[in-house]
Amino acid sequence: MENIQLLIEAMEYIEDNLSQPLKTDTIADHLYCSKSTIEKLFRYINNISIRDYIIRRRMSKASKEIVHNPEKSLLNIGLDYGYSSNEAFRWNSSPIF
Repeated sequence: MENIQLLIEAMEYIEDNLSQPLKTDTIADHLYCSKSTIEKLFRYINNISIRDYIIRRRMSKASKEIVHNPEKSLLNIGLDYGYSSNEAFRWNSSPIF
């Protein structure tokens, strides 16, 4: 699989599974490539680690949800985007917001 196509498929998989626990191993297995390959590809092309990419995508989606659904609790929004607790959600949001 060509590198750009692999990256696109990885990003689509991440987007489709933001509410699930996402690990690089799982993404690599889904794409039939090594963990090392997908990590290097993200770092080289996106200039960001796959872990940081996932956090930023989750935070981007969560921030839109906060604006559009102000009555929804932060805990529920965090849970919707794959965080196991309110603390995990806040900890990951602090460097971004």
